[in-house]
Amino acid sequence: MERYRIEDIQKAILCGRNVKLFKAFEYDEKSNAYVFVGQFDAPAKTANKKLQNFIKVDWAAKIHHDEGDEKKSAIIIRNVPESVRRDLKAKAALEGKSMQGLCLELITKYISQ
Repeated sequence: MERYRIEDIQKAILCGRNVKLFKAFEYDEKSNAYVFVGQFDAPAKTANKKLQNFIKVDWAAKIHHDEGDEKKSAIIIRNVPESVRRDLKAKAALEGKSMQGLCLELITKYISQ
């Protein structure tokens, strides 16, 4: 069984670059099915069989999701300059992550130091 399944491959221009956008699904042995892990991008000239090399899973969120017993709570960050918020959102999108997932990853890395 393949680890990843790639679907919905599309050509696009992202931040001035020609890219391929695609959806990735990872095989989950517990449920015996493929589970959506995100939408990612790769350079436009990448062969379709090499797209799996561009899958960047948000491991911090995946670990917390897999634990399942941890209560979730909200963090609200106020007074963030619009330019910083916009740059964070763009960087997260380039990495195929949500802003929330990226923030959780950064917080997890910070507290593990």
